[in-house]
Amino acid sequence: MSTPVSETPLLLRSLTRMLTSARYDQLIATLNRWLAKGPWLKHDQQLRSEPIDVYSQAILGDWRTEIWQKGQRLRTLRRKQLHRLRIRCKRYRYMLAALQSLQVSIPPHDLAFGEIATRAHRALGDLRDLDRLRKTAQRLPPHYRKSKRKLLGQADQAFQRAPEALRRTAPVEPSRRHR
Repeated sequence: MSTPVSETPLLLRSLTRMLTSARYDQLIATLNRWLAKGPWLKHDQQLRSEPIDVYSQAILGDWRTEIWQKGQRLRTLRRKQLHRLRIRCKRYRYMLAALQSLQVSIPPHDLAFGEIATRAHRALGDLRDLDRLRKTAQRLPPHYRKSKRKLLGQADQAFQRAPEALRRTAPVEPSRRHR
């Protein structure tokens, strides 16, 4: 809905008054302090000062390890944990795409794991959709159990198809900084 021309000067004066207020200045000063001293600056300051190639490999390695470990016990995860795994796979995929668009060199094992993350993300997304359908319908849809088994199998199979090098990834406790 457009604003009548006669009200435009009033809106501009009101906006100008708000932007020049002491309250707005205080908000901007608070935001600047928060950005300058945020908790993200306290962790891994040395790693963050590295070139993007080194930094991205460290982050991707942590994420890959975390996704891989959760994927190995896929059938024991509850609904919320499966959703978190799906989101982590999605984040991994999108980070790979963003790094590729920036022309950052990405190791082949990270690209290979990107395919695994893609398959797992799709299967876990379909599984979540199936569960939401069940909740919406307030009863089991036709062939619900069979479809659920099939989708869990697809996600499980994505992790089973991993190259041997990924299977030998040392179990490392993922750091909390990348979540």
